[in-house]
Amino acid sequence: MREVNYEALREAAQNYQSTLAWYQAIPDSPNAERDCDAALAAFKRHIRHREADIIADLLDGLEEAKSQLNEQREYYEGVISDGSKRIAELEAREVQLPTRYDLRYGHPINADERQVMIPKENGSWLYLIDLEHALRVAGIRIKGEEHGNKTRG
Repeated sequence: MREVNYEALREAAQNYQSTLAWYQAIPDSPNAERDCDAALAAFKRHIRHREADIIADLLDGLEEAKSQLNEQREYYEGVISDGSKRIAELEAREVQLPTRYDLRYGHPINADERQVMIPKENGSWLYLIDLEHALRVAGIRIKGEEHGNKTRG
């Protein structure tokens, strides 16, 4: 079976359609009738009794495209499912902070206060390293660290 030149076939069909529309608009014109016959003959030359082959090729192409689409859909559904599971896992993660402390929001008096948690009641302040330890135990990475090694000075 010879390959079908779909671009040439499409051009011949479009040429025939436009010529036919012109012929239907001016049916008494001898030029329109002659041009319509010529366009139809050109279209038939592209087909050359290969209608079944053309239809089979088109259906094969359509089936292949559907198959690829289904494969891609299955792949991306898996990616979305994995991502959703990971998001749920991260959202469900809880961190047990040291007890009897509140994290203070707002502007500290000095830069050192940014690294402490204020005790709820009388007691000692908790330093940032203790909080970071609680986060690491929960499996949460801390910005500025690489592979569990602290890079801060």
